[in-house]
Amino acid sequence: MVITKHPLASHIGLEILKRGGNAVDAAIASAFAIGVVEPHMSGLGGGTWIVIHLSNKEDFLIDASPKVPSKIQPFELKEGYGSMYGWKKVKEDENLIGYRSILTPASLAGLSLAIEKFCKFSLEELIEPSIKLAEEGFSITPSFTLALVQEYENIIRYEETAKIFLRNGKYALKPCFQEPLSPADVLVQRDLASTLKLIAKRGKEEFFKGEIANRIAEDLERNEGFVKYSDLANYEARFMKPQKGTYRNSQIFTTIAHGGATLIQILNLLEGFNLRKYKHNTFEYLYLLAKAMGLAFRDRYNRLADPDTEKVDLAFLLSKAYAEELRKNLQEDFKLKSNLNLSCTTHICACDKEENMVSLTQTLGMLFGSKVVIKGTGLLMNDGFMWFDPTGKSIARILPNKYPLGAATPSIVNFHGNYLCIGAPGGRRIIGAVLQGILNVLEYDMGPQRALERPRIDYSTDEVLVDYRLENKVKKLIKYGLKVRIVREDMSSFNFASPIAILRDKEGIMYSGIDPYKPDNSVACF
Repeated sequence: MVITKHPLASHIGLEILKRGGNAVDAAIASAFAIGVVEPHMSGLGGGTWIVIHLSNKEDFLIDASPKVPSKIQPFELKEGYGSMYGWKKVKEDENLIGYRSILTPASLAGLSLAIEKFCKFSLEELIEPSIKLAEEGFSITPSFTLALVQEYENIIRYEETAKIFLRNGKYALKPCFQEPLSPADVLVQRDLASTLKLIAKRGKEEFFKGEIANRIAEDLERNEGFVKYSDLANYEARFMKPQKGTYRNSQIFTTIAHGGATLIQILNLLEGFNLRKYKHNTFEYLYLLAKAMGLAFRDRYNRLADPDTEKVDLAFLLSKAYAEELRKNLQEDFKLKSNLNLSCTTHICACDKEENMVSLTQTLGMLFGSKVVIKGTGLLMNDGFMWFDPTGKSIARILPNKYPLGAATPSIVNFHGNYLCIGAPGGRRIIGAVLQGILNVLEYDMGPQRALERPRIDYSTDEVLVDYRLENKVKKLIKYGLKVRIVREDMSSFNFASPIAILRDKEGIMYSGIDPYKPDNSVACF
């Protein structure tokens, strides 16, 4: 089974399984493809995080986080606050849009490392279907047009980007309205196809040390970006054991720091309560959930960073003893930072007949990343500086060669011999979506589809977002001192992230779960 956020990517992964590939082969082929068919969400110009569970019960994490270049200059600050994370505003939004917002791209390093360690197929074989998609084109979807309209004013500022993603460099591409009278526009990416061919022929070295690396470095230098050839040449993905947490009798494998640490901290807090006693989505349950999320996010904003580049006592923050101490403060009033949330990412789940599982999150940052396509390559680049505090006054400060604290939370849960593979796009709200999906399965015995379509809340900003289907619980939450906002989830909104999941039970039967509000989500299985 393969689940992605686009049917073309899911079926490419499925074909790899049919040809004898394993779950890692399928996930990597789908990851290359999703960067072509969902270019506004992810691609080789961004970052990738992969949690892998093997049938021999070993678990691994590949972390290909974009990285701050080795030589940087401070951003010039302005009055006011902006960005999805509520940082101080920067002159001309240079940390959010354009050449200066770009971190060293990393995705290909992670995908290549997964191929080297675990795959049966070669890089050339796994990338070939994506070359065909980029070269021949594909019909665009309504979600792509929505994203394009959202970012139109920024995209049209960059000639290379507008040339690819706007019709005649000016007009938004349109999806199918009615066949055959109004077929969808077709997105062709010939420069990207050429880049993928070079990578297929010469390997990741071509991207990080070869002709492509030179093109990236030259284009960024011409436009006062920070990434140099040496930053690309020195980049390596990290290969390690995943962060492990426990919840009652279950084991959770996820990212180190990023979203994984906050996920485990919330689960540690909630473990001290008999949640089943309160039943699902009762006021008592939602109140405990909100307070636990709020306490964990308070720590996230003040004490959490990538432990390779900041001094973080991760073992203490994720300990059961610390959770017990925090639990005593559950009734205390506290305020989180007023942060916005507009991140765009993608997720892939894959499982094979040998019971290998993969949970893979991939991102450019915000919609269309930096909005910059490197001239002649078709590569859309990340806007990774948006993860950092430009004032330098918090743990999220900018430092040379620092990894960001992203929200990626690809996770695999082992409970009583059953395995749940889960993840989502959606900025910091990924964490709450994955959390509630896991709790719905573990505590309330839901299958993955029911678990992901149930209404959710989120407390990662200064107010608790509540799905409108839970509106009758709002008065009580407000009475207990929580600031609440009711929101509606539909095809065009992105309030609660967009999770997908595979549940493989102890008998080997697989069950899928997708976000019902996103029509591009696709399950492929045989």
